[in-house]
Amino acid sequence: MKYNFPPLMQTHRHLVTKMIESGSLSPCRMFINLPDDFDFGTDKPKPIARGLGDVIARVAQPIARIIDTLTAGNLSNCGGCKNRQEKLNQMFPFE
Repeated sequence: MKYNFPPLMQTHRHLVTKMIESGSLSPCRMFINLPDDFDFGTDKPKPIARGLGDVIARVAQPIARIIDTLTAGNLSNCGGCKNRQEKLNQMFPFE
């Protein structure tokens, strides 16, 4: 996953400092790539939005969860959202 370096330095300073000290990370980079299974402890930072689909998903998922709670449905896990998210990310990527 790709993470924005300055906010990551603010929220997880101890982990980033250890990575810089070990030589596995340069402090002058704006973004860093970390493995998907990297252990952030209890609070994992949000990955950078890859495109318009990721931005819409961050808004739509909480709304879908609320609708699921009120209606006892399963709207948030239907699979259609993921497909639309990927298509929108491909159509409108962020650089």
